[in-house]
Amino acid sequence: MKKNHLTIIFMKDTNRPLTYEISIKLLIAVLVIFVGSASTYAFFIKGYYSLYKDNKKLEEIIRDLKIDIGGLQGTINQLKIDKTETVPEPSPEVAQQQSQEEDLQKTAKEVAIRELKLSEDKESGNLNFSFVLDKIEDNEQMMRGYLFVVLKNKAKQMINSFPEASFSGSVPADYRHGDRYAIRRFKGYRGELKLANDAAEVEILVYSDNGDLLARLTRRLS
Repeated sequence: MKKNHLTIIFMKDTNRPLTYEISIKLLIAVLVIFVGSASTYAFFIKGYYSLYKDNKKLEEIIRDLKIDIGGLQGTINQLKIDKTETVPEPSPEVAQQQSQEEDLQKTAKEVAIRELKLSEDKESGNLNFSFVLDKIEDNEQMMRGYLFVVLKNKAKQMINSFPEASFSGSVPADYRHGDRYAIRRFKGYRGELKLANDAAEVEILVYSDNGDLLARLTRRLS
């Protein structure tokens, strides 16, 4: 038996025993190669499965993105359709009233209607209101005029008013039938109007002593 060798003996019944000698260094080298090959194989197998899973995830992400892109495209198309739709023009009466209100707001220099508050009293069926009539000009001169608080329907027709008065269309028949005011700085108002099922808005009209419309404020009922 040689030194640093491993002897393997195969025994048979009729023949002489077969003896094989293997170098221990060679055996160790073979084992190292085998273990290294197995580790490398396991590493590549693990990497393959990892790439396979990542590929599946990417396919799912791409599929979801395609669905999202399709939804966004549908939304964009709908927006294009909505954008091309024509907006109906307001009636001449409504357009004229809007123009008058805008001009009035731009040119109002004497009085302003501030802090308007509305509240419904379901027990009494009344609409309570409060606001402040504020004089804009900073002087001690007394300002006088007439004021109306009007409850209207969607057709801009008067339902009732404070104080009670006759109206011709959307304006009082006689502005001098309004509530008389005289202010140096401001005046607080508080009152109530009888509600109706078709009530849509409250409008406050402020006239000068000569009948000029100084301020108008419209508030829709919720």
